[in-house]
Amino acid sequence: RDERTLMSYGVEDNSLLELVDPNMKFRSCNNTGNRFVDVCSTKGLKQAEWSRIAPRWRRAGHGLCFEGQCLNKECEAYRHTVIMPIGYQKFDILIDTDQETTICPLCKYYVEPVACGFSNCWWRYEGIKICNSGPPKRCSSDWKHADDAYHRFDENPSEHVTWRKLIFEVVKKRPNLEPMELPTTLSRPSPG
Repeated sequence: RDERTLMSYGVEDNSLLELVDPNMKFRSCNNTGNRFVDVCSTKGLKQAEWSRIAPRWRRAGHGLCFEGQCLNKECEAYRHTVIMPIGYQKFDILIDTDQETTICPLCKYYVEPVACGFSNCWWRYEGIKICNSGPPKRCSSDWKHADDAYHRFDENPSEHVTWRKLIFEVVKKRPNLEPMELPTTLSRPSPG
């Protein structure tokens, strides 16, 4: 323990300090987490039917897809929201996001994911989000089903929160559910 003040180390008034833990495997957003859509709020979850005229950078695959903006000025998709198919897997958005997994489908440059979508899969999440007031909040979902359409969270920045932890688990076939665990189904409205 050191009794010296910050000024005695040459730190001036109104300086911005950044705390760095050298033992952390991954650091992002000043060590507080990643900004990403609030998946706890299903009001932002929209269903889109498949389109034959979507631009090449907006082609979704089955399972988990991430969305983000391509910032490569040389790319045809520059400043457009691109879709990055991830597929069926367990994905930790703070650890597994890198220059090989979340890339623009055209130029292959890294894209920071800000939203996600699902198709033809079962999915759930577990996370810790930082609330505007109060302590960080643990949240998770039961298994949800996404049918043969693209179910996406709106990437509206006002709906984004900071996540300290956010893990998606996405599988192709219906998981074995505990007797008391009922799935939430995301599907087309039934006619009539």
